[in-house]
Amino acid sequence: MKKTLLTAALILCAATSFGQKMPKRPEPKVEFNQKDIETQRSKESVQGTAVWGDLLFSMRNTGLCVVIDMKKKELVSEFKLASYGEMNHANDAFFGPYKYDEKDRFPLIYISQCKDKPVKEIGLPETDSHSRLCFVERILTDEAGKPVGTQIVQLIYLKLSKKHSRLMEFDPKNPQYLYTFGNTVGNEKPGNHIIFQRLPFPKFSKDKFLVELSEDDIQYSFYIDEVLPEGVKGPQENILQGGLVYDGLLYLPVGAGSQHPSHLYVIDLRYGEDHSIRKGCWYDYSDVITCEMEDMDVWRGKIVCTTNSHEAVRPVYSFKRKNFKTVDFK
Repeated sequence: MKKTLLTAALILCAATSFGQKMPKRPEPKVEFNQKDIETQRSKESVQGTAVWGDLLFSMRNTGLCVVIDMKKKELVSEFKLASYGEMNHANDAFFGPYKYDEKDRFPLIYISQCKDKPVKEIGLPETDSHSRLCFVERILTDEAGKPVGTQIVQLIYLKLSKKHSRLMEFDPKNPQYLYTFGNTVGNEKPGNHIIFQRLPFPKFSKDKFLVELSEDDIQYSFYIDEVLPEGVKGPQENILQGGLVYDGLLYLPVGAGSQHPSHLYVIDLRYGEDHSIRKGCWYDYSDVITCEMEDMDVWRGKIVCTTNSHEAVRPVYSFKRKNFKTVDFK
């Protein structure tokens, strides 16, 4: 297995770490509240997020998709994904590098299942308890180009020997890679770690529906919490959410409101295979974001973060991407 455990320290900045001063925190702006725009009033929680142009594709647990024009702050459409069902948590979403047809308006969208439940209800292979699925779906549009549904065109099947919660991510600036991350045991459970891994990004082919990946495909792997500097509370002690990889940086939100404070880890992945030099930062947003930070994407130079609360309040925050500063520790 092509796997190099990263033993060199990943250094994030915190006020107490190595005497380094905490960079100024990028302050969030509320763009709008999804509750005021959506009409189906889904009782299911907000989960994965993907942005294409000015359109926000906001997923709900089980796979309802709410599409909002972020510039106009208007609802575009609401529909069920082809992967809709109790087996789909739709925990993380991103647009990939391929289109099903060159005439399609949107690239293929990738939805992390993040559940143990089998998917034979929709005619797909049944998983084992150690594996995770990513649904690759083609967005269907009406004559006016409005998204109205999806079609499953590929299934990425990550087969593992250990039970890990697996979320999948993609960096449009480094499209040759697929990134996965998740809990090794479970949120807040003893012995839990947050594992991060890189694999080759699977090519899309209309002739190959099921793509199997295994530990032999892993190019490198490390536990985020084990390489944090002393004094920084690791994400393994909180509630893991979705994430974003963009231009070599991992943005990892954790938390679930007042009882589980909102923290954001930014980790620089743009070094050599040994990752001997590290950059990053850690931010505490507990005082301003009191609901769950669910998933992130990039829109007009901003990091967009969808959120969710038990009161069904669903604000969408944005941060200026250029304001995120990382510190280099050698």
